[in-house]
Amino acid sequence: MEIDRSKLPSETQPLVDLLLSDEWPDAVPPFLICSDSEDDKKERADGILDYVNFDLSGKRFCDFGCGEGHVALAASQKAAKSVGFDIRQSGQNEWEKDDSCLLTTDFVRLKSCAPFDFIAIYDVLDHSINPLEVLENVANISHKGTKVFVRCHSWMSRHGGHLYQKLNKAWAHLIFTRTELELMGLQPENIYKTYFPLATQNSWFQSLNMKVESHDIIKTVVEPFFKKPEFSNRLPYRIFDGKFPEWQMSQVFNDYYVSTQNCS
Repeated sequence: MEIDRSKLPSETQPLVDLLLSDEWPDAVPPFLICSDSEDDKKERADGILDYVNFDLSGKRFCDFGCGEGHVALAASQKAAKSVGFDIRQSGQNEWEKDDSCLLTTDFVRLKSCAPFDFIAIYDVLDHSINPLEVLENVANISHKGTKVFVRCHSWMSRHGGHLYQKLNKAWAHLIFTRTELELMGLQPENIYKTYFPLATQNSWFQSLNMKVESHDIIKTVVEPFFKKPEFSNRLPYRIFDGKFPEWQMSQVFNDYYVSTQNCS
């Protein structure tokens, strides 16, 4: 992509040259980047449901933080009731139409469909100002034993800034400041920033008495490229006692299956 470098200070220009070079690794393999086509979005939704692997037959399902609603719509093919909830409407699907699948921004309406047997919180908590509040709301639409799938996409991951649609470069959001990225015409998404993803995420579940049934870490290799001296004052070495934060950076996704314990 074309980057406007005119507003950046001269001392940052060599780093931008490196950013735009072939030497800087990709954040995401290009073939995995979903396009804006409805067919691609539906295919991705089917892939998410296959991955989550809930037995939805005759059950009630909620996609909490549903985006455009494709996962909830796909789930409605099997579930007795499927509801997608988000804080704002987006996409081309029809909202607030209550049939086999309801897409809604009204939490009261969502709660009237509860409790749910299965809930997906897919790549949502890290976009929230208050992840605990999200989980509290999920607990309020659960019954004791509701199974919840949570995918966390932490800020420390190689594409944690969600810039890859415009700039597919790994960890650019860690190495450049938000101001520098904005001066280049890039807008990183608002992500819940934590340097210690596992500890933080598990503390959320523990505080709400949610039991982690299983946990899987999807990891990536952190290329030696990122140990260059040019990055030493930009990556958060000081948080890690001067050590390179390879373990934290290697965590692409943290996937959890969680059961609710004390819900009515």
